[in-house]
Amino acid sequence: MKADALQVFQEHMNRLGDMLSDALNKMVPGSGKKVGFFLLVFPLANPETPVTFLADGADTDQVIGLLEETVKRLKQERSQQAGHA
Repeated sequence: MKADALQVFQEHMNRLGDMLSDALNKMVPGSGKKVGFFLLVFPLANPETPVTFLADGADTDQVIGLLEETVKRLKQERSQQAGHA
């Protein structure tokens, strides 16, 4: 992805993140930010292009922990599904 196209893509991701944050936090009673998220976006047509991510409400260490827990859970679910096939 060219530098100018990447900048436009990142701007769109940031706007999407703002909209997603607003929508999710409006769904939970109370005021202020109550929900965080981590969004991964990857190109289907060009697998060599790096994954783009957006974290809202989490620092890098928290995101790494969330990803590790998610991978662990996905592997367990896949293993359980294979055992029932």
